[in-house]
Amino acid sequence: MDSKIAFLKRIVNFFKNYLLRYPSFVLAYAMAYPQKTYPNSARFYSEHELFDQIAKGKSIIRIGDGEIGLLHGRDIHYQPHEKELELGLRKIIKEYTLESPYILSIPVFVNYTNQELSKTDGKLSCWLPLKVEFRKMFNKDAAYADAHFFYYRNLMLRFFNEFLQDKHVVFVTNEDANAEIRKTTIPFASATYVDTPKENSFDKLHNIIATVDNVLSNLADKKVVLAISTGPTSKILAKHYAELGYQSFDIGFGLRYIYDEKDYSNVI
Repeated sequence: MDSKIAFLKRIVNFFKNYLLRYPSFVLAYAMAYPQKTYPNSARFYSEHELFDQIAKGKSIIRIGDGEIGLLHGRDIHYQPHEKELELGLRKIIKEYTLESPYILSIPVFVNYTNQELSKTDGKLSCWLPLKVEFRKMFNKDAAYADAHFFYYRNLMLRFFNEFLQDKHVVFVTNEDANAEIRKTTIPFASATYVDTPKENSFDKLHNIIATVDNVLSNLADKKVVLAISTGPTSKILAKHYAELGYQSFDIGFGLRYIYDEKDYSNVI
């Protein structure tokens, strides 16, 4: 009985929180939830194709459950919802094509059936909003990368060896992460470190851009890439600099691999 009451409370809260602000999403979600299938057919790059695209200069921007929540007015624990951020994320998604300077990365769960997701506790409620939004606003003709790519140790090792080792890397992340990266034994040609807030970095977006711009102005003679991990603001930064011609990697959680070299595939 308690579980049924809790479930009903979640339904009531869902409609209360989203119906007036995002009615089309609420309607689509309500129709999708009871279905066993509700399939999508997003096309994902193979590992070979992805590395080939990165070698050609494509940047990486990841969209996960946190960003989908922000699209619907939800706060996440390190980034409150802001309308300007929501609009920026929507722009990243809606403008994405095969010709974009960045590859949009989304979880492969977008192609799972509801029945498959419901077998694992929490995955249906976590990823169904993404499935709904994929149908509503994502480009069906584009190809995507797996947003959890950076969780796999073997892929990360290859990624760093092929695309970062001979570059000047501009790390854009919080002070503690930058301090750990400074101690790493993984070789880079050289590096610069830009500290960002641990929480609500979007509030300092313009300050971060000004700082990064200043750094880049002094690196004209180097092969530069940006490695960014500062919450959802990473997406805005990666798109901004990719469009200016700088290869930018929204690495997020995967940035930890640089200083601990662990495989995080078990937490997906």
